[in-house]
Amino acid sequence: IKHYKEYKINIKHKNELLISHIFDLKDKNVLIQIDSKSIGDTIAWFPYVEEFRKKHNCNVFCITFWNSWFANQYTEIKFLEPGANTNNLNIYARYLIGWYQPLDSNKNPNDFRKIPLQKTSSDILGLDYKEIIPKIDIPEGYRPIKEKYVCIAQFSTANTKHWHYPCKDSNKGWQIMVDWLNAQGYKVMVISKQKTGLKNIIDRTGDFPIEHRLNELKWCEFFIGVGSGLSWLAWAAGKKVVMISGFSNPICEFKTNNINVHNFNVCNGCFNRYDFDRGDWNWCPEHKDTDRHFECSINITPKMIIDRIVNSKLIEANQPFDLEQYDIPITLDKNDIKISYEKDKNKLIVAYNGENTPQLNIDFKNFKTKKTFHVVSDIILSKDYLIWCMPKNEIYKETDKLLISFYEKNKILDIEFEF
Repeated sequence: IKHYKEYKINIKHKNELLISHIFDLKDKNVLIQIDSKSIGDTIAWFPYVEEFRKKHNCNVFCITFWNSWFANQYTEIKFLEPGANTNNLNIYARYLIGWYQPLDSNKNPNDFRKIPLQKTSSDILGLDYKEIIPKIDIPEGYRPIKEKYVCIAQFSTANTKHWHYPCKDSNKGWQIMVDWLNAQGYKVMVISKQKTGLKNIIDRTGDFPIEHRLNELKWCEFFIGVGSGLSWLAWAAGKKVVMISGFSNPICEFKTNNINVHNFNVCNGCFNRYDFDRGDWNWCPEHKDTDRHFECSINITPKMIIDRIVNSKLIEANQPFDLEQYDIPITLDKNDIKISYEKDKNKLIVAYNGENTPQLNIDFKNFKTKKTFHVVSDIILSKDYLIWCMPKNEIYKETDKLLISFYEKNKILDIEFEF
């Protein structure tokens, strides 16, 4: 058993008791390691290291990948860098905090899919669970802009965590939120590491030091994101977090200062029922490659989020905003679409001959393999705009016919293309 247990160890030889030892951590050296590089995991799990130290009155050595956040706040803990040699520390007990698959009750006493993320740490360390916001170092810094602003981050470590309204891989929902926040007098600062295609925002995307992100969060009004490390970082920085979640039940996340937006009326919470495949970017165990793919977040509307923000008194929505302006009917016709295939380059070209269209998503279905490939998203087709499948996918090499679907929330136009 690798998690906390109180032991009494008897060693006998021919029924003669040679040694009897009762487990006692007082004044002993204990090593606790956060076995994850993730921002969210570290923020969630670290507070219980201090709770363990206080409860057992022991000397705690701690290894994390983010020691600088905590070292000045938790001065009774001795921090070590990952990979440090601990052989000369006379360690009495060691604990690893992490998620271990396949599920192993010797490492995780409870199924981590069915409990709050923070409880993983309290379980392994044998502590009573209570939600704790960690103390972290927040740089003094300067206010990034003089106007009031909201920080948002669209992205996470898997596509299943993203907000896909109104269809898979769409940015439309995020753009509506930006437009609504702007209309209410707020600037919107995008602080994702990944690049954004959103308009009318303050673009602070890129691979910046975490201290940079903390300063941006420090001065913002609140944060909007998905189940990601930046949501946990904003929470640790003392901000209210509007969290858009579908693939996991809200029980997994923090509750304090969390304005969670979740739709329980469609398929949701698959993370809590299945083993999560981190290597599958489009993981959706029940509906992958069907018209219900990612329906958990597709069915979270901007109105649901706006209502939660207003009802939570984060914003007084004084300025009118017409959500119906985004529901533009689409009237594409097969005659508007030109499709050609350059055999020598193995390139499939799709063009629209006419005026600009609304934002569309495009799927290609291989009739032979039955596989569907989402090639581009949020594309505005125009008479001079061309798109094509990435040659590396070669999805059209193995078939005589493709089904090409142009759609927004619902499928709007299907074209069968024969080579």
